[in-house]
Amino acid sequence: MRPFPAALLPRRAAARQREGVRCAQPATVPRLLLVPIAVLTTACAGATDVTGGDRSGAGSGAAGGVQNAVPTRIDLSAGTIGLGAIGASEIVSAIVRDASGNVMPGASVSWTSTDITVADVAGTGGTATISARAPGRTTIRASSGSVSQALTVNVSVVRAISLEPALQVRAGSSVIITPTYDADAGAVTALRWESGNPTIATVAGGVVTGVQPGSTVIR
Repeated sequence: MRPFPAALLPRRAAARQREGVRCAQPATVPRLLLVPIAVLTTACAGATDVTGGDRSGAGSGAAGGVQNAVPTRIDLSAGTIGLGAIGASEIVSAIVRDASGNVMPGASVSWTSTDITVADVAGTGGTATISARAPGRTTIRASSGSVSQALTVNVSVVRAISLEPALQVRAGSSVIITPTYDADAGAVTALRWESGNPTIATVAGGVVTGVQPGSTVIR
């Protein structure tokens, strides 16, 4: 179809109006309103709900946030200790770990003894001191949260020491005293020796040395 010359268009339009034919006005093209939207992407394959959904579990579990660590294991520096004399003591330590095996340095630790007449324990946090009070056996327990770990304490003592009732030694000579013990296995048998009169005889480590004629008492 051949286009009409531009100069003829107004006349033809006026003629059509006179003839009762109304020219259709061009339709108004609506403007597009662009509204920005936020799109949240997730790492879950196949996820389709990016704008809402049930968020009741937000902040819990591995996907919602970091959970507070909970003590699940306690490692003690020893499983059994022996105290060889009344008043003897030893320091023990506890390491608290979570479910992943990570150390929890700030975890609270409480210490208890099942028989404080045998050995008591004093300490807070990761270290404690165990002290012997009487011969026997007891259990020391370290607790953190709902978990605990125990160690055994054996207290051994020397009940009696026997020496030769009398001995002779010449001035300038030495003799060895051999004591006899009534003691528990593991008891400390180291002795402290003394002479009642060192000018007569001296003693060191159970060896008595005569100095001059006379008599003295060795303890």
